Amino acid sequence: MTAIEPVRLLIGFHLPGKLLPSPAPCCLHLLLALALTLSLGIPARADTGDATSDSPIKQRAAEFRLSLEYLSLPGDETMGMVGAAYLLEVVPGLYIGPSAYGAVSGKHGGFFTGGGEIAYRKALFSRCEIEAGFYVGGGGGGTALVGSGLMLRPHVDLTWSFGSVRAGVSASSVRFPDGEIQSNQIGLVLAFDDRFFYTDANRVGEATKTDTRGGVGFDRVAVLAGTYRPRPGVTDNSGRPATGHIGLAGFRAEQSFDEYLRWGIEAAAAARGSADGYAEVLGTLALEL
Repeated sequence: MTAIEPVRLLIGFHLPGKLLPSPAPCCLHLLLALALTLSLGIPARADTGDATSDSPIKQRAAEFRLSLEYLSLPGDETMGMVGAAYLLEVVPGLYIGPSAYGAVSGKHGGFFTGGGEIAYRKALFSRCEIEAGFYVGGGGGGTALVGSGLMLRPHVDLTWSFGSVRAGVSASSVRFPDGEIQSNQIGLVLAFDDRFFYTDANRVGEATKTDTRGGVGFDRVAVLAGTYRPRPGVTDNSGRPATGHIGLAGFRAEQSFDEYLRWGIEAAAAARGSADGYAEVLGTLALEL
């Protein structure tokens, strides 16, 4: 049976996260991969009612993690860097999944990397837990001294559990092997325990009825394209007037509150124009009629 959806009017606004212009070249496919990675990092609704042993709906433990740290760069510069990861438990204590990092302060707006991470998590005592992990990714932008863009980040996190939420400190080392960034630092980490729901592969082709959101819990994912036109008086990083248009491509992922209200996240990167390193990450809240 085919469902026919009515024409809908979507009224919404963006809650800006970080607008990061940069004239530095950056590969579009890396930034779009980052956008998708960020869209994956939202916890699903942890309703285990349908995930019984006889149900085709299965589940795995998962972790959504945010981090904030400040890197020491050449020339006594400091760059604030935020990270996001969504990791699935593949065997007890061992987690694997996508991860991404980007600049939130300093002189290198437009710096982003996306990649994968493996981590091992273990309880020390009571509510205290330790997690050791290793991230490998690539990216650049923002004239950030990254060489070819390969980024390595081993880390150890010490967190305190508040039920399904954990908070603590992270000791990490960020390395770009053929670049100029070699930094050790202490940062903050916030993690949310989650459940990843999916369908048993042996039940492919069978109809399944459930009110449990699958995967990472989004109801809709959209591909975006658009154009930005700078206002008169806007300049680029070199101080020259920015007169060229910026063509954008990206993704939006949304989840419904009810029949009319939606929230989501959106990420996009420059696909053409005079700001190759431009990237943005936004939060959205929308009314759909």
